Amino acid sequence: MSDPRAADCAAAIVAAFARYNAEFRAISRRAPERFENRDWSGSQADVVERLELYATAVNSTVADMRKRLGDSAHDTALSRWKRVADLWCSRWFVTDPPPPVAAADSLALTDADGHARPLEEIEAEVIRSAIARYRGQMSEVARRLRIGRSTLYRKLDEIGIGAADSRGGDENVAGG
Repeated sequence: MSDPRAADCAAAIVAAFARYNAEFRAISRRAPERFENRDWSGSQADVVERLELYATAVNSTVADMRKRLGDSAHDTALSRWKRVADLWCSRWFVTDPPPPVAAADSLALTDADGHARPLEEIEAEVIRSAIARYRGQMSEVARRLRIGRSTLYRKLDEIGIGAADSRGGDENVAGG
C-alpha cells in the first residue's frame, strides 16, 4: 500500500495494542490482592475478563481497519498488507531512537482542494503520529506534546482512539 493509509493503519494497530496492553495490565494488577485474600472467584473472573479483552481488542481493531480501508480491507494482495506489517514492525522492534523529523513527516494544513483542514483533524493526526513515533509510550507522547496524560487520554477518546488506561501503568507498553 503506497498511500498514507499504510502508516495510518500501522499507527492505529500500535495504538490498539497499547490500549489492550494497558487494560490487560490493569486487570493483572488486581491479581496479588485477590491471591492474598483467597478470592478465587475474583481471580477466575479476571482470567475470563483478560480472555474476553483479547477478543474485544482484536474485533475492535479489525473493525477499525475495515472502516479505514473500506473495500480494500478485504484485498488479500500481499503487497498491500506487507507495507502495513513492515510499518507496524518498525514501530515495535526497532531499538534505535526515532529518526529526526523529515519532510515526509510534514503535516498538511490544507485539504486536497486547498482549504484549511479542521483543527480537530490536524490534532488527531499529530496525536496518532506521536503515538507511533514514541512506540505507544503514552507518558512520552504526553510529555512531547506538552500536555498532561489525562488530557492525552481525553483527546484519544474524543478522536475515537479510546483511552489506554488513564489510571496509570503505561510506561513502556511495547516492553510488556
